[in-house]
Amino acid sequence: ELLQLAQDLATTTTTGSGSDPEPARIPLTGVHNLIYSTAPGGSSGKIFQIGTITIAGQVQQTFVDDVTFINSVQLGPLRL
Repeated sequence: ELLQLAQDLATTTTTGSGSDPEPARIPLTGVHNLIYSTAPGGSSGKIFQIGTITIAGQVQQTFVDDVTFINSVQLGPLRL
């Protein structure tokens, strides 16, 4: 039974459950939100820091096509 479960898992992960044998060829599309980051600096949405208080915005990455993407940070109505 354990062997069958392992074989089923191996088949599932290589035949279409979100995995692709050539993932670099999947077109990049859509808008993606950064959920969590420990990276320092603006790429993680950290706009500035005053003492121990960090002001951070919501980070998004928008794929326009396979070559062009837009990284942005939104803080209230302002999007950078």
